[in-house]
Amino acid sequence: MSQQVEAKPVVSRTITVAATQERAFQVFTEQIGSWWPKDYHIGEADMADFVLVEILFIGEGDGRTRVELEHRHLERHLQDADAVHGAVDGAGGWGFCLAAYADGVRKLSAAS
Repeated sequence: MSQQVEAKPVVSRTITVAATQERAFQVFTEQIGSWWPKDYHIGEADMADFVLVEILFIGEGDGRTRVELEHRHLERHLQDADAVHGAVDGAGGWGFCLAAYADGVRKLSAAS
């Protein structure tokens, strides 16, 4: 018998960085080690089939990019769903990580 779990709200965050769309994507993907908080982890590999983190990089012109993040299907963490939702939606969650990312974009841009 499958367990019925109440859907959790999508966690959404948006930030605008002073970088082109290509550069913003590059820093997020290729240079994640330079800005991602060292004591944070993204999760277990087997969870990749269960939750979804969608990140859009939308060029805004003038060398600025809006980064929109949505973390969905948190209810799939079953008994841990409330704790996981609270963690990614709370003060140390995605907002904190995106602020670290924006800081990383600034530092890497200043160094180039």
